[in-house]
Amino acid sequence: MTLTSPDGPVPEFLLHIEGEQAWFRWSDEPFDEDEETPGGE
Repeated sequence: MTLTSPDGPVPEFLLHIEGEQAWFRWSDEPFDEDEETPGGE
């Protein structure tokens, strides 16, 4: 899956899905791999 902005694909994004609602956060730069993903197990 990719997320594309008007300037092209974004390096990183988080897609949140809860019931019938979905939203996302995106970043111009790749996420730090040392950080845990929120809500991840």
